[in-house]
Order: sequence, then C-alpha cells, then structure tokens
Amino acid sequence: GIQPDFPPIVGQSATYIESQISAWKNGTRQAEPQNLGNALMYNVALRMSEDQTKAVAAWLGSQPVTPHQRGTP
Repeated sequence: GIQPDFPPIVGQSATYIESQISAWKNGTRQAEPQNLGNALMYNVALRMSEDQTKAVAAWLGSQPVTPHQRGTP
C-alpha cells in the first residue's frame, strides 16, 4: 500500500485477506467510484480464481511488516 490512499495489506492475517477478496468478488464489499483504491481492489478481485485468492492471501499474510508500512518513522 501507498499511504494514505492505499493502506498496507501485508501483516493482515491470510484469513482476513481471503475473506476481503471474496467479499469483493461476491459483492458484499462494494466499490465506491470516487475511491480509486476500492475500484482497483474490485477489478483485481473479480479476475482472481479461488486458488489465486488463497495463494495471494497466504503470501501477503506471511510477509513481515516494516516500520514504514506501519506508519512509524
């Protein structure tokens, strides 16, 4: 993520990430046209297979969070 518009995803649990990608795909999480980050996530999620969703969630969830990503100096 590039703060403040794109918050970091790394450091979130794989379960959380997978559930959010799934929410984009099934429409329970909505994209707001004025929010570029929402529109980007929506479009990416729609193109992901179930296996890709699981793999991306597992990889992102296993990545270390740097102080910069936490927003600390």
